[in-house]
Amino acid sequence: MLFAAKHRKDRNFKLREDEVTSCILGPLSYMPPEDVWALFRVWLPFKVEMWPTETPTGADLSFWPNLENEGRTEPDLVVRFTNNAKPMLTVLFEIKWNSAISGKQELVNQWEALSDDEKKTAFHIYLVKDTGRGNRELTQSLTDSPKKLWRERLVCVGWRSLIEILLYNRPKFGTAMNLWADGVIAFLQRRGQTTFTGFEWLADEIVSIAPEKELFWNPLPWFSMGNKVSPPTVDPIFWRTNSND
Repeated sequence: MLFAAKHRKDRNFKLREDEVTSCILGPLSYMPPEDVWALFRVWLPFKVEMWPTETPTGADLSFWPNLENEGRTEPDLVVRFTNNAKPMLTVLFEIKWNSAISGKQELVNQWEALSDDEKKTAFHIYLVKDTGRGNRELTQSLTDSPKKLWRERLVCVGWRSLIEILLYNRPKFGTAMNLWADGVIAFLQRRGQTTFTGFEWLADEIVSIAPEKELFWNPLPWFSMGNKVSPPTVDPIFWRTNSND
């Protein structure tokens, strides 16, 4: 599918969430551990001091694993990095394409399914299209489990950010990762994901506007074109007609 997207041969634009996950992240299972590590280091927005200093010798990618012995807790992807068989870092991914979170407990249950030792060196990623909505969903989840350790290791990441990272870092990757990156960029862009992130930061803002007072630009009526035009003095408009003439 990635090669088809790169050459504009893909026709199915109604893929399901799990299909998108498999298509984009599945090929990482075949990549060298150090390349996957390098990608995560530049993509996932955690502080430098939170990352292990050594480079992994192994990376195990497990898709849709059940983390519970009884019941079912199923993140979309769990990546476990190791160094000479010694655990280094666990990365949990809950991935959404068009759907919303499956209740406030979905992310809570995933984190709680990890052992206490694994939590100390784990990251939890909520990968979504709409980071504005995604961050609100994270806030709701944290109200049920306001643990400091989880709060520091839980982050919402947008699909668009992956495009930005790949565009910038492609020259630094190996041959296989570069081929994968080309396909991922094409796949996401052909499905409406662009590097412009829009105004999602305004999602939680309360904005009150009085149009009669706060216009950025006030067009002149055609019959006033001969009048003088002066910059604004009091009224917050870009231009106004001079009422004295």
